Amino acid sequence: MFGHFEQRAVEARRAVEGRERQVPLEAVKDLSRTVPGAIDARTAMRVADRAVTVIAEVRRSTATFADLSGAGDPGVLARFYAAGGAACICVVTGPTASYGSLRDLDDVRAAVDLPVLVNDIIVTPYQVHEARAHGADLVALDARLSPLVLEALVERTHSLGMTAVIKVRTRREALTAVELGSLVVAVDALDLQTLA
Repeated sequence: MFGHFEQRAVEARRAVEGRERQVPLEAVKDLSRTVPGAIDARTAMRVADRAVTVIAEVRRSTATFADLSGAGDPGVLARFYAAGGAACICVVTGPTASYGSLRDLDDVRAAVDLPVLVNDIIVTPYQVHEARAHGADLVALDARLSPLVLEALVERTHSLGMTAVIKVRTRREALTAVELGSLVVAVDALDLQTLA
């Protein structure tokens, strides 16, 4: 029986298959080579005069708010976040549950010079190249993927000059993330069942 994550991964694969029929992988790879190089996000997040840096998120829905699409233009929000001191902007691009899109990523990339993190259910190398083609500097990956798939996605992300961020929920997942070469680990503390 599929869990919530597995179902979302299947949906992500289907969406990728549709996009790949329109723009083949080789074309996306070519596009990813035409954008400026990725910003070193780890350096940007290590600021000597700050004990804490913030990754601010642009998204159109959350677990607690079903629709934030009226919150404003993603680029404008990103500029507000940058003006407020954010070190990085996370853009949720998942179309199914979050109503996001690669257009949101384009808008944020055009609006700010900060590192930009793409946050979606990334399950294929196509999505990694797609993220780079749209200007992403970091890619959020999920530790619940099989270790072989996760390792391949981390390697692909790093080979394109981006930083892989592995989202973890348990100590074991965190250790796996480090073992697989992730340089940044994000701890997801939200219980999607209770929203605690």
